[in-house]
Amino acid sequence: MTAQRSLFAVSLLGVASAGFLITRALLPALPDRAEVEAASPAVAVSPAMHPAPPAPLRAVAPSPAEVAEVVGVIEVAHDPPVAPSLDEPSTMARLRELWPLDPERTLALCDEAETQFKNSASAAERAWIRVRALVGMRRFEEARDHARILTRTHPGTAWASDVERHLLVYPLGQPSREELQAAAAR
Repeated sequence: MTAQRSLFAVSLLGVASAGFLITRALLPALPDRAEVEAASPAVAVSPAMHPAPPAPLRAVAPSPAEVAEVVGVIEVAHDPPVAPSLDEPSTMARLRELWPLDPERTLALCDEAETQFKNSASAAERAWIRVRALVGMRRFEEARDHARILTRTHPGTAWASDVERHLLVYPLGQPSREELQAAAAR
């Protein structure tokens, strides 16, 4: 989430800077007060007729601290935006890139995709990704249960063959062949 905040703050800073530069480029330069007084006829003006001069405009972009303060206010004031539901190809692309990096978010996205695209052509791959995410979280029994479901519901697919070979023939959580041989040699 902090990476999203940083990206948002940098984006906000870039938009503010671009807006300032565009405004400065498009607006004509205002004449100085001396030029205006020289061009206007001499008129007696009392000090009461002149309001106090306005504060000068800042000619620099806001500092990162100011942007962070505004971003904090915006995030507190509004609920986080709800991500629109994705189409299946986008969801599958996201799952493919996400499962090795963040297995917990992968499981959540798999659940959401399963409700939206239950019996689609990508169901076997989605089930395989779920199993891989569970293995990544070291939840081996649950991964094995989902692997059995995958082999029953999608027999003969490459996805089912892979989980059968890697989880069901020699289940994870058991000692490896090398560990068993070393124990037998003792």
